[in-house]
Amino acid sequence: LYRYDIDDVVKVTGYHERTPRVEFIQKGLNVTSVTGEKLYESQVVQAVNKAAEKTGITMEFFTAYIQWDKIPRYAFLVEFKDAVEHDIKKGLLRVIDDEIMTINVEYGSKRKSQRLDNPVMKVVRRGGFHSYRVKRVKNGSHDGQFKVPQLTKDMDFQKHFEIEEEIGY
Repeated sequence: LYRYDIDDVVKVTGYHERTPRVEFIQKGLNVTSVTGEKLYESQVVQAVNKAAEKTGITMEFFTAYIQWDKIPRYAFLVEFKDAVEHDIKKGLLRVIDDEIMTINVEYGSKRKSQRLDNPVMKVVRRGGFHSYRVKRVKNGSHDGQFKVPQLTKDMDFQKHFEIEEEIGY
């Protein structure tokens, strides 16, 4: 595997005799770090999926990115499948934050020391992520390979969407 240098994150899940069994986790490019938390896209996906399962909320799409304020924080662009009440969205955001703190101890440490502020959720108008995808494909992205990032370093990513509501805690 020493020649396997395409920036993928893999996990050794066991061995077949002396040969490691390797599981693909994610592309290595999808990682952010503002205060040393090194948050990976796979961790965000895991946290959001657990939060959705715990709360019973269905999302069409989501993307997380860093938002610079006096204290930097993570913002979650979310498009819900159905109408969801404000308090339930707020609860979902808290569960996502708690799940990320559980999965990534450095994120938890930075949140507890207030080097990372509370996250914010920005609700995208229905159909927003689909429109973004269609626009990107029309502008040359390959239809079969295009995927909306679930964690991006692009701090202007939200400019592609109409935000209906902003939720914090």
